[in-house]
Amino acid sequence: MGTLIGITMAHERLLDYFRAHGATSASRATARPELDALERDEWKALVATDVVRVAPSGRYYMDERKLARLSNRRRRIVTILVWLLPLAIVAAAIFGGIRGQ
Repeated sequence: MGTLIGITMAHERLLDYFRAHGATSASRATARPELDALERDEWKALVATDVVRVAPSGRYYMDERKLARLSNRRRRIVTILVWLLPLAIVAAAIFGGIRGQ
């Protein structure tokens, strides 16, 4: 649980860095921030998903549209899991009860 909170905080720190520098387009790209261990892992994930992109200048910027799509996708996945978990528990209880008879 602590690691998940740390990853979430690293994610937010990186996004805040780009917002604070106004680096939301290639023309406003900024230098890569100094990164701690969790931020390095999150940096790799953001670059891999094209949320953080490299401008022609070799500097970095955040693609707000990619971030919004990624956030929406994650939200949908969490919503589906929140609904499926109770259904799976109920199904296991029902079918487990039938098998036990």
